[in-house]
Amino acid sequence: MKKYKDDLFAIVAGGSFLYFSTLDKEWALFWKITGFLLLIWGILTVCIHLKSGKKP
Repeated sequence: MKKYKDDLFAIVAGGSFLYFSTLDKEWALFWKITGFLLLIWGILTVCIHLKSGKKP
């Protein structure tokens, strides 16, 4: 899992942004959009790296 740390960081950051959207009502839409984008990006890159079998 050490070689996928950047992708896992994106997943954790996306989840954190989604959580932060519940705390900040003025910027909630911004935090939700960026959170979902980071979450999807992280998941897709992990899947691509696992499917290709190459080191990222």
